[in-house]
Amino acid sequence: MARGPEAVLEAVRRLNHPTADEVFDHLRASGVAPSRATVYRNLANLVERGELSVRDIGSHKRYDPFLEPHVHVHDVETGTLRDVPMTPALRAALAEIAEVYLASQADAIIELRGRLKP
Repeated sequence: MARGPEAVLEAVRRLNHPTADEVFDHLRASGVAPSRATVYRNLANLVERGELSVRDIGSHKRYDPFLEPHVHVHDVETGTLRDVPMTPALRAALAEIAEVYLASQADAIIELRGRLKP
């Protein structure tokens, strides 16, 4: 298994929108033994370099390796998140909203909350 930032990035890619503590636990279980502070520092650096995004979802920061615009669906009972790629219709609707309300657009963060279908 990789070490340092590569190991952290690999862990985020394997897990589903993990928290920093989930990344730490995964690395420990995989035989990589960074300190918790090292995991937090590596996550912050990966976000700063644009290799991960971070979102406040619920009461936790969750890390996402999928950097293309997309929608999150969030199961409010289990906390599970799923990525939904943007469709042409959704892109067009967001562009129309941005044109009416924004002088410039940095990104779009969309989260649908409810109970996921089985």
